[in-house]
Amino acid sequence: MSMGEPFAIRVAMDADHAMLAQLGAELFEEAFGTLYRPSDLASHLAASYTPEVIARARSRGDEYWIVESGAPLAFAKVGALALPVDVSPPHAVELKQLYARRAWHGSGVGQMLMDRAVAWAQRKQASELFVGCWSQNPRALRFYERNGFQRVGQYLYPVGQQLDLEWILRRPIAAG
Repeated sequence: MSMGEPFAIRVAMDADHAMLAQLGAELFEEAFGTLYRPSDLASHLAASYTPEVIARARSRGDEYWIVESGAPLAFAKVGALALPVDVSPPHAVELKQLYARRAWHGSGVGQMLMDRAVAWAQRKQASELFVGCWSQNPRALRFYERNGFQRVGQYLYPVGQQLDLEWILRRPIAAG
């Protein structure tokens, strides 16, 4: 697979649960694996990236999108707002995950998923879109800032026994 190939995005189906679990675990480990003790990483992956976890999330109404170019290379997850915000605005939604293989960073895949998330939020008539982002991830923070997000809070995100400081970011959603 070369970066010159076109990529396509699609909604995940039931048959994708195992593939999404594997892709999510691979991309989390690629992005952050060196930051954690092996036991913390293994615990987090087992709690976050299994076919059962994906199935439960989808049954609650979360939606996953998969980007492919011969093979899966990125995904995003959106759903109801679950971040610990002080005041939950009416009709707010959350971009819960957006990950791409490192080789595809800068290819437009992330922006394509972001554009889809904003359009999804507009269709849901959401007033705001929230996302949580690790406070020490300058590349992601710049990406979200370019897409109109501003920091509105913080929380501690557990990865096994380790707690990471995450920023809560928000952007208004204009009526579509």
